[in-house]
Amino acid sequence: MIQTQRLLASALALQGDHGAAQSLYEESLAMARMLNDKELMASCLEGLAGVVVAQRAFLWAAQLWGAAEVLRDAIGTPLPSIEGIDYERAVVAARTRLGEKA
Repeated sequence: MIQTQRLLASALALQGDHGAAQSLYEESLAMARMLNDKELMASCLEGLAGVVVAQRAFLWAAQLWGAAEVLRDAIGTPLPSIEGIDYERAVVAARTRLGEKA
């Protein structure tokens, strides 16, 4: 159920419906937290970060990515390579807007 909801959030984000995608990512994250599924939590945080970048909330996105990275490091699960391209593109956009120092 949670994975399906997260995938739907991803599809909505790709279609440009960032508000609906954000809501679904937040719901998925809450459910993943209740289940203590750290890998799914990291995935939801990364997806949510991508959505908030599209909404120009760059600092919040950086915080979400940081939290996801800490989770992934703690459980020893790297970002899936299939998600790497979109992730890197969004990170570059956020860095450009915030500047390297931030």
